[in-house]
Amino acid sequence: MYKYYPPTLTLEEKNKISLTPIQKEIIIGGLLGDSGLAKRNKKGSTLLSIIRAIKDLKYLEWEYNIFRNLCTDTGIKIVNTYDKRTNKSYESCRFNTMSLHCLNEFKEMWYHNGIKIIPQTLELTPLILARLIADDGNIRKIKNSYTCSIATNCFTYDEVLFLKTLIENITKEKFFIIHDSKNKPVIMGSSLATLSLLDIIEPYLLKMNMERKIPKNKNSHTMLKMIYDLLECIQNNPNLSSEELYNKIKYNKTKYASLNSLRSTIVNISNKKLINREKDKSIYKRGIYRFTISEKGLNALKNKRLEFYHRTL
Repeated sequence: MYKYYPPTLTLEEKNKISLTPIQKEIIIGGLLGDSGLAKRNKKGSTLLSIIRAIKDLKYLEWEYNIFRNLCTDTGIKIVNTYDKRTNKSYESCRFNTMSLHCLNEFKEMWYHNGIKIIPQTLELTPLILARLIADDGNIRKIKNSYTCSIATNCFTYDEVLFLKTLIENITKEKFFIIHDSKNKPVIMGSSLATLSLLDIIEPYLLKMNMERKIPKNKNSHTMLKMIYDLLECIQNNPNLSSEELYNKIKYNKTKYASLNSLRSTIVNISNKKLINREKDKSIYKRGIYRFTISEKGLNALKNKRLEFYHRTL
């Protein structure tokens, strides 16, 4: 079903094979994630190997179609792998390319003494970023907020810091680094950063058959537009009552169960407790509060709003 039988190639013909721009981007994104490169000997050519859990078979099929002209006649293999750590067998799927001279540059650039590294010449694109998230990203929706984590714990802290900067440059939002239980660096994103990331990579994830990486009931563009309209309204009317604010903003299918959840969302997307809630004693109706915001918070929201409206979505 998955086999593709290329014509038998001589060594000279293999050496003439070149990679397309899309193949190069997918290789780079894979090297940031789960893909690996190997050489049968030091003087030989390099092969690309990709292995995935059986639940990601459709994702692997998408990858296989991209690299089909580089693959051997074995196609995609379905195998059972025994894991000593759990004492269980797991079904997985995989494929290898042929050993090719055109892959040597990636092996030399991305490996040092047999250890995978992030080269300082790396340039991030939306496709490369989507490939990284498809492999090692985890995006979750918790109530009215979002969060993301990227498993970068196989790289050094300096390499992860460099990658974080590249992600910030492409998303125009701030990310941060935490350390896991083994003191390895992991990239994390706030709700606003996650929404910006999703807005960029979602079309690619759909093409990759990786819909499971996208939270359910999510419309990132609508949510982003609602958030920045909300922040702009607060900026222009810092003493606006919550009732007036609630009636002023058009939510575009986004509903809040209460005014408290509205306030929670404002706090979550700003990633800081910049907004305070004070009960308006002149209004006796229960649940009516005024939103006040500090000068620091006002400037922060203004910068985020300007970044959004100058971004091409």
